[in-house]
Amino acid sequence: METFHGTKTEAKEYYEKRATEFRAKGPGYAPPGKVTVGEWLQQWLDSYGREHLEASTYRSYETLVRRDISPYLGHMELGRLSVVDVQRWQAQLAEKISRTGQPLSPRRRAYARQVLRAALNEARRLNVLTHENPVALVRPPKQHPKQAQSFSREQMRVLDAALAEMDEGMALIPTFAWQTGMRLGEILVLRWGDIDWDGRMVSVQRALVETRNGPPEIKPYPKTSKSFRTLRLHHRLLETLRKRWQAQGDQETPGALVFARPDGRLLGERTVETFFERVRDGLGLPHYSFHSLRHTFASLGLQAGIDIVSISKMLGHKSFAFTAQTYAHVLDATLQAGFDRFDRLIDDE
Repeated sequence: METFHGTKTEAKEYYEKRATEFRAKGPGYAPPGKVTVGEWLQQWLDSYGREHLEASTYRSYETLVRRDISPYLGHMELGRLSVVDVQRWQAQLAEKISRTGQPLSPRRRAYARQVLRAALNEARRLNVLTHENPVALVRPPKQHPKQAQSFSREQMRVLDAALAEMDEGMALIPTFAWQTGMRLGEILVLRWGDIDWDGRMVSVQRALVETRNGPPEIKPYPKTSKSFRTLRLHHRLLETLRKRWQAQGDQETPGALVFARPDGRLLGERTVETFFERVRDGLGLPHYSFHSLRHTFASLGLQAGIDIVSISKMLGHKSFAFTAQTYAHVLDATLQAGFDRFDRLIDDE
């Protein structure tokens, strides 16, 4: 809401001028005082969100807006949203109980704040919001880094041995996952032509992504530019893959999927996850998710002495800092082992 100081005639002239500016912004635009936070969030999702966000990201944004933002702030005028309003909202989220009966995690509250801040940044850029973004002036919820769950090397020996005895097309996938660190969506669209048999290397060139309507699709390039990478295969894993390739008769079809349904169609991610969970529970392994196999690759790699920068590149992470934060607990242990080796080096003198 804007305030004008002057005569009635001057106010009318100013209003007409501003109305012309608003109309120039295009259909759907309204003065800040006439748009509520909830209305703007929906406009933002419908325009910016559908054009720039992946389907899975869009869905998570929409859920946060519907559950954690609009019920508290949606009725307020966008132009009048203040720092105090945002502080009160964050306090309300801290007291909210989720559907599981537990308080919302600091991570989820921070994610909701991130979504609101992004939406208001766009409003500020388009001059729908005429004052500074109030979310930027409020401290985010304090977060404690979540420790990545990973299996031990001995647990992976037990898993690999059990999988090797199974006559099941999906049986090699968990072993492949923990020995390469690849995401499940990358593994399921791997093609025989991506494997360099002589160099013992596999190229990550595409990924399986969700769509808003219909089945998942194969994206030509992975999640980020850093996701495109080449990884080395253990010789036993390579030999197992070679036997599978020869048995399937795919030597002349490098475009065929390495892991697929009997008819050659894509496997669903949830199908593979369910299979893994059944095997995991049958072996009495910790109730970690399939994604923990990726964490296992990173943790065991760090324990083996691979540096954090190389691990980050192998995982296709967006930054080394993200990798270091995710595996800080492993780095602490490897740091102590490094000190021990340094002590022995000094003692040898």
